[in-house]
Amino acid sequence: MFSKRMTTIITTVAIVGLGAGTAVAGGPSAPLARTGDTIKVDRSVKKLPFGKGMKATLRWIGKQMRGSTAYKMAMLKKLKKSVVEFTPSSDTALVKRTVIGDEFKAGNGESMLRWNDGRNEHYFFFYNKKLYKYAKPVLVPPTTLGFVDRVNMLSKHLGAPTGTLSPNGDDNVVEARWVKSKLETRIVDKRAKFNADVLLVKHYELNQKVENARRGQGPNGKKYDVDDDLKEFLE
Repeated sequence: MFSKRMTTIITTVAIVGLGAGTAVAGGPSAPLARTGDTIKVDRSVKKLPFGKGMKATLRWIGKQMRGSTAYKMAMLKKLKKSVVEFTPSSDTALVKRTVIGDEFKAGNGESMLRWNDGRNEHYFFFYNKKLYKYAKPVLVPPTTLGFVDRVNMLSKHLGAPTGTLSPNGDDNVVEARWVKSKLETRIVDKRAKFNADVLLVKHYELNQKVENARRGQGPNGKKYDVDDDLKEFLE
């Protein structure tokens, strides 16, 4: 469960990170384009157009791109056509095997856009066509950089975590979160399966709506009524 206490094992660490390709369980990661990325939530991520649609998201991506206007326009057109709709009939088996496989549910009005900037993978998650979550996998560098070290890096920018997750209730932290204003930032340890950590930034209220919808609940946490015949069918 989450605890408000965060044990600092190493207070001074090198700011080191690696750009990540899409890590897949049981298979090789995509080749790295560059290294040297810092693990932090920069200002551009904080300006993501949460609550807005694809057009605003593509505009944000365009501002992060390098190159000529013609190049950016061509890339953005390709991105617009590459949106993955997680419909009930979607074949999501391969996506479920990736490092972001736990971040969506098919048949819930959810969709995703993936952008590779040449050094990092960026994932944009939508609910009913509105952006509510951003994810960025970061590979574990070939050093002794532990997960708590990475939490400490983020703490330099975000302050002490709002909570941490330890399955056994000890100092073996596998997730940390920061809730500030309307945003929730998380860093999740996916090292055992993908050799990567995942940085997540969510719009807190919109994410709660998505979670409620996944559980079959209304906007206030109240379960939707289901006809008896339908209940029988679902069972």
